[in-house]
Amino acid sequence: MYAAFIIPYPTVIVALIFAVVLVVRLKSLSRKQKGDMQSFWDREREAAVAPSADLSNLPYITIPLDKFPLGICESDEAAMIEDELRALATHRLLNLTGKTNTDLRLAYGAANIKTMQQISDDFDRVTVLLVDYAKALLEEGHTDGAATVLEFGAREKTDMRSNYTLLADIYESQGQAGKLLSLADSVEALDYPWALKTAADFRAHAEALKNENFSE
Repeated sequence: MYAAFIIPYPTVIVALIFAVVLVVRLKSLSRKQKGDMQSFWDREREAAVAPSADLSNLPYITIPLDKFPLGICESDEAAMIEDELRALATHRLLNLTGKTNTDLRLAYGAANIKTMQQISDDFDRVTVLLVDYAKALLEEGHTDGAATVLEFGAREKTDMRSNYTLLADIYESQGQAGKLLSLADSVEALDYPWALKTAADFRAHAEALKNENFSE
């Protein structure tokens, strides 16, 4: 009558092993969390007193307005984007994607944090405008102009995935498998969550293009 309540010996062993592993794992995670927290506060203390860096000779990004197809779109939206790009072209720009405020203070000094945040925000705004501008150009049939705009964004490693997918669509529509493969290589080197899958998609489309061209 008690047979149903007897736990097989091997099951007890497995349960004990699992419990021991779980305890060890939890202790390890706890130590890691404490270590991470300590490291965070150490960096914060260091960042709070970081000396100011010379911001005059940083590798600022220049918007190549002379190469952009300015003034060829008829839409008011495109004109507004162009005006904003002209204004931002006079600002200091850096791609600081992924940098935390702690990173910025450590690298450029605590006193420069607001300046660096503005520099980063301005670049982020540029990346959005590039995509919107390219879409406006494409809507009016200015494919080469859109490619020029998007290629600039790709060179500066924008974190806007749509910048790369729009450019890939242009290359694919023009049968430029080589450029699509080069774009795949560039995207693959980016440290963004979507980069590897996007690069693989580009590479697959490029190979399909090459096969199509060969069959013709």
